[in-house]
Amino acid sequence: MGSGARRRPCVTTRLFAPKRRAELSQAKGFIVIDPKILLRAFIVGTVLQIIMVVLGHFVPWVVLHVFMFGGMMISATAAYLYAMHAGKGYFPGATAGAIVGGACALIGIVVSVELGETASGLIPGGTAVCVLTGAVGGLFGQMAANLRELENRR
Repeated sequence: MGSGARRRPCVTTRLFAPKRRAELSQAKGFIVIDPKILLRAFIVGTVLQIIMVVLGHFVPWVVLHVFMFGGMMISATAAYLYAMHAGKGYFPGATAGAIVGGACALIGIVVSVELGETASGLIPGGTAVCVLTGAVGGLFGQMAANLRELENRR
């Protein structure tokens, strides 16, 4: 290297510098995941999951045809609602969406197992799938928040 050349930081320095980012975000008073909105989305998702499970307990058709995709859709919708309302960015939206989607699905699956509608082996796999759909729902919710912000600028 010459005397005038600048040395670029290595990849690990850029990837593992969250301490500085955390200090900067705290200095601005920026909360990455809003717990109030997270709780609202969690309650909506959990109530919808429990309604689906109770309906499936009395209508066997729902267990066969709705549980899998319905649970995924509920998780994605709860995550979408969080990210659309919070509008904090794609990464916080996906992260909180994964949390909301997985948490409400976990409760729904556990209630379903307790009612005897599904096997207990479904708990980890079903929760993992709903974590993923929650993250995707969070991404789409952030996209909706960006579009809403763009529309309000006009």
